[in-house]
Amino acid sequence: MNITIFFRPQPANSQPIYQQLVTDAAMAIADHRLKPGDELPSVRQVARDLDLNPMTVSRAYAELARQGWVRGRRGRRMVVREQIPSVDPALAGTLVEPHLRLALVQARRVGWSPQHLIDRLQQLIQTTPPAQ
Repeated sequence: MNITIFFRPQPANSQPIYQQLVTDAAMAIADHRLKPGDELPSVRQVARDLDLNPMTVSRAYAELARQGWVRGRRGRRMVVREQIPSVDPALAGTLVEPHLRLALVQARRVGWSPQHLIDRLQQLIQTTPPAQ
């Protein structure tokens, strides 16, 4: 599995790149696209694949470990923890808000009114099964 696909940093986003990487990885873990025991790609691989400074990726990995999403193994890759942290409301906001902001920006670019976006979101809420 190419885990690098879970990382989608947006240079135009006001959130720092390392924090975007943390958010992307945490979302992938929280919604089970990354499962316990999955290895994250090496810092060098992510930096090379996404054309980022390795220190940026290293900082993101350190933050993921600090928050309890992954564990480090000396000389080996980071691994998704068996017991991941429960997603508290503050973290949930951190994980979801950047995606909502991006959706709003994109909706405005294509000419959707705020009400049209709200209506579409309500439709999606009603038709999308809950996360497991």
